[in-house]
Order: sequence, then C-alpha cells, then structure tokens
Amino acid sequence: MVARKDDAACRAEIPPMLSQEKRDALVYTPQCRQRWGERKIDGAMPPLESGDIDEFLKEFAWLMETELVHS
Repeated sequence: MVARKDDAACRAEIPPMLSQEKRDALVYTPQCRQRWGERKIDGAMPPLESGDIDEFLKEFAWLMETELVHS
C-alpha cells in the first residue's frame, strides 16, 4: 500500500492576480445591461391590454378558486 501524502503538502500556493478590491469590482459589475422600453418587432405579439388580462383571469386563474369553493 502506497503512503498517501498530506493534501496541503501536494498543493501549490498560487498568488491572486488581482487585488481584493478589483475582484470585488468584477463580482458586482453586471455582465449585461437591461434594456427598458418597448421594441417594435415585425410579427411580434402586441402588449396585453387590461381586458385581455381580465379575460384570462376569468377563464383560467379564477377557475381553480371557484372549483375549490364548490367542492
């Protein structure tokens, strides 16, 4: 059986390439930007109107609540 070396003795100590401040700055920097606003795309569905949302709620979302009340 081969004697196993201590794990700490086998590992190299690698110094950090960036200072702690630079590492923190990279961590908290967003990788992409959020674009707010409406984009006009041909063939895309227009934004929902309040009537569409009410119709959806009456047909699907509130159905479960009324089923629970009647059962």
